[in-house]
Amino acid sequence: MAAKRILYVNYNPATLVRDEQLLMREGYELDSVFGADGVMTCGSVAEYDFVLIDDACPLGERKKLVAWLTANFPKPKFYLQSGFRSVPSDSSTESSSRTDKGITLSLCLLEE
Repeated sequence: MAAKRILYVNYNPATLVRDEQLLMREGYELDSVFGADGVMTCGSVAEYDFVLIDDACPLGERKKLVAWLTANFPKPKFYLQSGFRSVPSDSSTESSSRTDKGITLSLCLLEE
């Protein structure tokens, strides 16, 4: 089975390396960009299984980014990395978590 491909949209350079290592250890293939500008310059996100948005992304920017992605690339699912912070209940419909050496990565499926 092929590894799932993720486009990781990071908003916190201090956690970028940690998050990338955690996801790669879990078997994901990963490309990282910084912020909405990084997403828009990467070309197409259609080749990814899902887009993972860092929880440091401000809510207003997150909503705009998900709306833009959904309008332009309807295939991938969009997740918010909730990490160690709470996620607004109005933005999630599904969640999962993975633990690696004491680090828990929680993911919440975003709706437009």
